[in-house]
Amino acid sequence: MREPTEPAERTTGVLSAAVGVDLPAAQRRRALALCTVRCVLSSALLLTVYFLLPVGGFEPGLSSLIVLSAGAAVFVVIFAWHVRSITRAAHPRLRAAEALVLSILLFIVIFSLAYVGLSDTSPSSFSEPLDHVGGLYFTIATLGTVGYGDIVPKSELARILVASQVLLDLAFVAVTVRTLLSASRRSLSSRTSGGDSGQ
Repeated sequence: MREPTEPAERTTGVLSAAVGVDLPAAQRRRALALCTVRCVLSSALLLTVYFLLPVGGFEPGLSSLIVLSAGAAVFVVIFAWHVRSITRAAHPRLRAAEALVLSILLFIVIFSLAYVGLSDTSPSSFSEPLDHVGGLYFTIATLGTVGYGDIVPKSELARILVASQVLLDLAFVAVTVRTLLSASRRSLSSRTSGGDSGQ
């Protein structure tokens, strides 16, 4: 078997693996392009909603609790929908990749809103007041366990919230990736078995 030497041949191999089926190159590129467009549009919509949502106006801590509770409920519903859509998708691996991107972004947005709400109701909770951009920055730095130190939690409530995010980050990534990959594998294996096992 010869090695692909042309860039187009290497790209075709990567697309075949991502789509997971033997399709003509044009169909593989189309499937990948649609997945990319859905990711970009969904991410843009989610970030637009994030920047437009008002936060604060509650007692210190209450806004964070409301955001985390509502965010968790929204996350569970959207995640369940994604898992179901993976099992029904024509290209389950691409749908799983799309679900992973959007799940991580939703997780970031939920914690960002909680931090911004806490900062709005209790400005001394962090080393500097957080707006929407600062909330995103702080959440991403915490998720990546980078912790630059330019923004730090000062109040006990802020420290508890950040510690909760750090612990949830570890479980979130592991459980999310495992669940989405499992749904994708189930979908692919049910197609290859022809459904004769009744599944």
